[in-house]
Amino acid sequence: MRHVYIDPSAWVKRYYHETGTALTNQLFDRLLRSRPSRLLCSRMGMLEVVAVLPRHRNAGRVTQSLFNAAYALHLQVALEVHSQLHRQGYALLFFAADRRLLRTAQAEGLAIFNPEVGTSAQLESLLS
Repeated sequence: MRHVYIDPSAWVKRYYHETGTALTNQLFDRLLRSRPSRLLCSRMGMLEVVAVLPRHRNAGRVTQSLFNAAYALHLQVALEVHSQLHRQGYALLFFAADRRLLRTAQAEGLAIFNPEVGTSAQLESLLS
């Protein structure tokens, strides 16, 4: 059974229609029904989703250093969760739309999925 850590860069797609929204909705619709819950995030993620941090950074309203610190924290949380799940025999999927963050997560050994470029079949395969 695979758990999914969702990063705010993908999570905001649940609320803003853009590339990757359909797959993000597919993920939420499938995993929100699962018991125990298999959809994970940082508590801080809710604040970022509301603030739409990436858009603020792109608009120059958030400094690059603040943005990098927030995203490094997300990766650290995901790595800690991955370690705990791995010891219990479970796997973690890192679900994000930030390509730099995905490359870093993959380099750290996490399975990754980008809803902006992935397919429904790929997502289903990773979730099975």
